Amino acid sequence: MNKTRITVFWLSIFCGIYVTVHSVNAKTLAAYVPPSQITVKMYRLAGSGNLPPQPVLCSAEDINYGCTIDSTYGSYPFGAVNPVTVQIEGTSVDNRYLRDVIVREMSPSLFEPTALRAQAIAARTYAYWHIKAGSIINNSTGFQVFVPRAYDTFNAQQKAIIDVAMVERHYMSVEANDLPIFSEFSADAYLQTKPYPTPGAHTYMKSVPDPISYDPAIPGIIATVQAHQRGMSQDGAGRWARGTSSYRPDAGTPWPLAWDDRRQILTHYYTDIHVRDGGNTNALQTPQYRWVPLWASRSGENGAPISLCSGGPNALSVWIQNSGVLAWTPQSSFDLGVKSGPSWTSAASASSPQGLTAVVAEGGTITETIVLYPPAGTAAGPYTVSLDMYYISPNSPDFKQWFSDREAQPRIWPTLDFQVKIVGPCRFSYLPAIQGAGVTQ
Repeated sequence: MNKTRITVFWLSIFCGIYVTVHSVNAKTLAAYVPPSQITVKMYRLAGSGNLPPQPVLCSAEDINYGCTIDSTYGSYPFGAVNPVTVQIEGTSVDNRYLRDVIVREMSPSLFEPTALRAQAIAARTYAYWHIKAGSIINNSTGFQVFVPRAYDTFNAQQKAIIDVAMVERHYMSVEANDLPIFSEFSADAYLQTKPYPTPGAHTYMKSVPDPISYDPAIPGIIATVQAHQRGMSQDGAGRWARGTSSYRPDAGTPWPLAWDDRRQILTHYYTDIHVRDGGNTNALQTPQYRWVPLWASRSGENGAPISLCSGGPNALSVWIQNSGVLAWTPQSSFDLGVKSGPSWTSAASASSPQGLTAVVAEGGTITETIVLYPPAGTAAGPYTVSLDMYYISPNSPDFKQWFSDREAQPRIWPTLDFQVKIVGPCRFSYLPAIQGAGVTQ
C-alpha cells in the first residue's frame, strides 16, 4: 500500500464570512492565562509508573524509581521538598516538568516526531486543566508519569526532538472559549476509542473510529497495560504519524496514508476542539472546517504511486472524518474534490453526487469516491493529485469553498496529496449480445 503523505498548502485566501468569525473569537482569546508552574506530589513508583499498594513519598537523597529515573543519574533532585513546584516548560533537571513527562509517556527513540508533538500538546493541556481545577496531582499513571531525569537518558538527537515539540506553548480548548480541555490520553485503543463514561462531562471525549489499530494483538496489550482507550491513543498517534500498523520504526505493514501534522492527530482523537497558542494570546491554530482521511483505496505497494489507466474512469475511495467544529450539512453541498493536479475531469463523488444526503456531525465519518478520467493518450509517469473537502454555499452556487483556502496561516488545513502514474489505456471487456425469448437486444 502507498504511504500517501499529507502536506500543507501555504495559501492565504480570505473569504468575507471568516473576517466576522475571527472578530468573534478574538473576544475570548485572552480570557485564560496559561500557567508557567505546576505542583506535584512525588512518590516512589513501580516500574510501570503505577503507585504501589502502600505509597511512599520521595525524600532527600532518595534513589528509588519515581524519585529519579536511575540512581546512576543522581538522587531525588528536590532535596527535602515534597510536593515540589517546577516550571512546566523548564529545562534544568531540578526545574522542569514536561520534558520528563513526554519522554516517559512516549519515547523519542520509538515514536515519530509528529506523534511526539501531539503528545506534548496533550500533556500540556492535561496539566493546564488540573492546575485550573485545583487538583492535587502526583507523578504516577493516575495523572501523567513524571520521573526526574527521564529526559537525560536520551541522546542529543532524541532530546532535540522533544525540544522542538515544546517550542510552541500549544494547548487545546473547545470552540466557545479558550479554557483547556480535560485531555485524557491512553496507551492504545482497538478500532474505536471509548467515550468519557460520565454522561454530559467532557463531551469532546467521544468515541471515534481508529482503523489503524486493527492488529488483533492490540486487545491483549490493552488488557495488560489496562488502557482505558479514551482520548488520544499514544500508540495510535505513532501509527498515524508513521503510516504503518506499528508505531515502532521499521515494523508493521504500510497504511495507505500518514499524517504529517500533529493537529490532524489531536482533532481526530478529541472532537470539536481547537488548538491554541498559549504563548501568543491563545491565538487559534486550527480552522473551523477540517477533515482527516482514515483510509484511501487503490494505493500502491511500498510507497509506489497509484496506478491509473487513460481514457476511462478510475475510482478512488476515501474514508473521511469530520474533524472540525462545525457539522457538514446537505444544504451546503459538502463533498470531496480534486483541488489541484492534472486537468483531468473528475466526477462528483459516488456516495453523494448532489452533495450530502444527511448531516455529518463533528467526529462523524463518510466515505467519498472520486472518479478520475485521464484523457486517452495521457503520457506515462508521475503526477501529483491533491484532494480537499469543499462546500458550495447556497448564496454562491458556482464557487467551491475549499477547506484549505478558508483560513490564513497558521490555520491553513492540509490537503491529501498523492502520486499517480498512467500505466496504459483502460481496457474494457464486453459480453456478446444474447437473444432471448421475448427480449430485444
